[in-house]
This record gives sequence, structure tokens and C-alpha cells, in this order.
Amino acid sequence: MAPLGSLAVPLAVLVLLLWGAPWTHGQWNNVHLLEKDWMIEFYPEWESFAEWGEYLEVNTAKVDVTEQPGLSGQFIITALPNMYHC
Repeated sequence: MAPLGSLAVPLAVLVLLLWGAPWTHGQWNNVHLLEKDWMIEFYPEWESFAEWGEYLEVNTAKVDVTEQPGLSGQFIITALPNMYHC
């Protein structure tokens, strides 16, 4: 069993990911924030567009390219993140 102290960092990362406190460029000026291990999700602002699709009468979908590599190949997705319109 892992000591309680060794669980603190993964638990803190999980909390940050679940509650997703957005960080801005100005906050990264304090390099000491990155002294420990971090997992950082970079995402595009348009990702939330999928949540509005029903109200805008636009069909939207999300594809996990690690789970569906053939589908991302079919649509010639060469960079991530990506938005495909058809």
C-alpha cells in the first residue's frame, strides 16, 4: 500500500482535472508553480460548441482518436485538436 504522502500529488491532479480551474497565460509567470509533477490539459475554446449543437440545430460529435484511429484516418485528421465540417 502506498504511503499517504505519495497519494497527495495524484489526488491534487485529479481535483484540478475534475473541477477544471482554467489557468491563463499570466498565471504561468510564476515558474515555481511547476516544480512538482503536473498533468495539464490544453483544449480549444470551440470544444464547448458541441454542448450547444442541439439548440443551434447542428449535429455534433466527438471522436477519441486513440480509440478510433481508422475514423480519424478516414477524415484525414493530421493534427489535434481539430474540428471537421462536412
